[in-house]
Amino acid sequence: TATEVALTAYVLHHHAPWAAGPLLAGVSAGSIGGSLLLGARTSAGRLPRLLACYAGGLALLAAAGLAAALLAVAAPLAGLFLGPTLATLFSQAAAAAPPGGGTETQAWLNSIMNGGAASGAAATAALLGGAAASRPVLALALAFALALGAAASAAAAARTMAGHAPVPFGRNEPEEEVRRELVDTAARARRGDRHGVVPGRRHRGADR
Repeated sequence: TATEVALTAYVLHHHAPWAAGPLLAGVSAGSIGGSLLLGARTSAGRLPRLLACYAGGLALLAAAGLAAALLAVAAPLAGLFLGPTLATLFSQAAAAAPPGGGTETQAWLNSIMNGGAASGAAATAALLGGAAASRPVLALALAFALALGAAASAAAAARTMAGHAPVPFGRNEPEEEVRRELVDTAARARRGDRHGVVPGRRHRGADR
């Protein structure tokens, strides 16, 4: 959202409001292309890398803002990793959701994303209303900084979780212990039957 506000302010500053639509369409086209090319791929640590690549695309967009003619090329590249990032985010959230909690997890994720989008738009608008009023390229730089912060946060979370074996939601440790005890008891019973001994029973004449 910060990118959309920044691009709109940029073209208005350069007296070319007609360019807002094509530039935003270029970002969307890049996102669609990236989703088709990269959306189905999966790998460990994928989300931080995609966020870093998305931040790189926004950095390219901010740099292109120094020469307005380059924005037409930079816009699709800026959106290239947006679609795969969102696809990976939602798929990982669905995988981490507890049984029966997928809908609630996705709802929370959507709420957080909407809150972040609103905050980014508000921050960009505030910047444009102040120091960046005559230099909207700074608003593009802010969009890059926000994406870079998200990438750093995801990378830090991935490092924190590294080395910890994931525990599936819904697993009940006492039930696991009971199951193992039952398996062990059954194994001992089979060994006793092969030797003519039934665990838990005394031999005939044992009380004599």
